[in-house]
Amino acid sequence: MPDMPEITVLEHTADYFVEISGKTLQELFRAGMWAVTSYCTDGTYYGDIDCVLFSLIEETADSLENLFIAFLNEMLFLMTETSGVYYRIDFDCLTEHKLQATIWGVDKKSVPSGGEIKAATYHNLSLGFNEEKWNARILFDV
Repeated sequence: MPDMPEITVLEHTADYFVEISGKTLQELFRAGMWAVTSYCTDGTYYGDIDCVLFSLIEETADSLENLFIAFLNEMLFLMTETSGVYYRIDFDCLTEHKLQATIWGVDKKSVPSGGEIKAATYHNLSLGFNEEKWNARILFDV
């Protein structure tokens, strides 16, 4: 099982603002997924539970920032469409312009619920590599 993703919730008056990081691009995207899941549940990491739902995600974009936002918003769409929450991601391909992955989860009725996220936004978005790891700040509309 992967290590717990690095997530810091930042102060914001109305929305969900987080700083995430990872040693690799895959770890950063995994942290983004966990930021969404932890907000939409009670924040308990159920990474070792039997994930029975899965969805394929394929995205292409002209920049890493656009790919990251597209991934998070597709995950939010799938959470609504499947009534699921996602705890695991298996990457087939991840570059600065392309993502192919399978996300795994459970029915959201099987875990304690949290808040609802409407969308990942570009407002205050930062994403880059420095000091040996990838870092991002992202604001979610709740």
